[in-house]
Amino acid sequence: MSNAQTVPATGTPTTDALPAENYKMVDALGHQLRVYDEGPADAPTLVMFHGAPHNSLEFRFNVPALVQAGYRVVIPEHLGAGGSDRPISENVSHLNGFFIDPALDQRKRSWYMSYFQFEAAEEALRADDWALAREFFDWHPDMEHIIADWERPNGLKASWLNWYHATVNPDRAPKAEPLPDVTVPVLQLYSMNDPYIGPDQLITGREFIKGPFTLKRIGGAGHFIARNAPDVFNREVIKWLGDRESERRGN
Repeated sequence: MSNAQTVPATGTPTTDALPAENYKMVDALGHQLRVYDEGPADAPTLVMFHGAPHNSLEFRFNVPALVQAGYRVVIPEHLGAGGSDRPISENVSHLNGFFIDPALDQRKRSWYMSYFQFEAAEEALRADDWALAREFFDWHPDMEHIIADWERPNGLKASWLNWYHATVNPDRAPKAEPLPDVTVPVLQLYSMNDPYIGPDQLITGREFIKGPFTLKRIGGAGHFIARNAPDVFNREVIKWLGDRESERRGN
């Protein structure tokens, strides 16, 4: 099963938080992760992973609709982000295809990954009230939340820069084995004006997705689809999950 369709993005509501009572701390291999957990314990569970440089608040416009649709939503904040430990250290299709040749367009879009290898990057991002960072994310409506996270002790390095230090530095990054193919059903949402992930990545990444695949192209949402077009994100995800459940039950 495979199809592609462009869905227009629309405006977003306004709220600043998720209910504090739904957060808990969870031990993970000796580190403490802050995890958001809402919905009935016996309901189908959706685990949502936020991207860098955000935290669980990235999904605050999605959680209510998903819970209302009958799901339990669990959002772990990755190391360095939100309330999780800060040790020193999405739109993307299958990672095996991220830099496969020909990938010049994607390498150009990912220039910042190389820039962040230099210590000067942190000072440059902080300068003039985060002017460079604000310009880099000028389409992101949660910039004040993100900067507040960065300004906590070790915040910028732990929640953003060190992820690139550890994964894409050509001298220090570990040479990992290729990831396995994905064999379960996949829904991929892609914004047609994503400045970070090029359309070629959809083609190379698709080679490693062997299960049923559905592509939805979202117009005008930038890179952060769940945040910038939550109504479209919620509708498409809930419908896709419902279709998979109907298939599972043989309906």
